[in-house]
Amino acid sequence: MSRKLFLLLTLSLASCLSGYDVASTDVSPVDWSEPAEIRYTNRDTLSVRDLALVFRHNNFNQLGGDFVVGVVSPTGVEVREDVSVVLNAALRETRVPFRRRVMLSESGDYVFTITPLQSLCGVWSVALEFGNGER
Repeated sequence: MSRKLFLLLTLSLASCLSGYDVASTDVSPVDWSEPAEIRYTNRDTLSVRDLALVFRHNNFNQLGGDFVVGVVSPTGVEVREDVSVVLNAALRETRVPFRRRVMLSESGDYVFTITPLQSLCGVWSVALEFGNGER
């Protein structure tokens, strides 16, 4: 096997085993009060994953907040739940485990919404991390 082909196959395999995906959106750092929508295209209907909320922030002057996290599946099934989050003001990013051992059993676009129940100042991005449980 040629060296180039071997390298290409190795890189392809490594990308498949990376272990996680991240989908994010920006929010208003001055006054985040509207729902943040995150679209995630699912192609893997068999893997079990861990989900985490990731907040990127600076000059954050609150200890945390309460949120409604909603999801609409590709076939229109809707689920919502309340989540309380403590943000670490000393860091610029706070990762909060959200759900363990989740299987997205439908192929297609999932639409997640993260809505703060009170206005927040200092958060500029929110993300969902889809991990394989190794983190």
